[in-house]
Amino acid sequence: MILLGTLALGAGAGAVTYSVAHPSSTKTVVRQVPVQSSQPTADSNGLTPGQIYRQTYQGVVEITVSSPQQTPMGNQEAQAQGSGFVIDSDGHIVTNEHVVDNADSVS
Repeated sequence: MILLGTLALGAGAGAVTYSVAHPSSTKTVVRQVPVQSSQPTADSNGLTPGQIYRQTYQGVVEITVSSPQQTPMGNQEAQAQGSGFVIDSDGHIVTNEHVVDNADSVS
């Protein structure tokens, strides 16, 4: 047992000595590539935020939902709010699913 321990210790010491005396020939090369400036893709004649608001604000709607909620006091009706926007002349509204998920009523 002592012989095996001595052999293992000697092999480890030999490996360390070899790696110090003969360093790896691997080189790390770092190359920097010049960054080219990019041109904006938006048209310089685009709408301002104010113009966008004036053209679209009437299509944005507030959504109020009521949904059941379990509490220590029993079932309660919870209310929440979200937003959406009108997508056609029939008044169909698009909103996120989490706004209306499990809702008893939506207005």
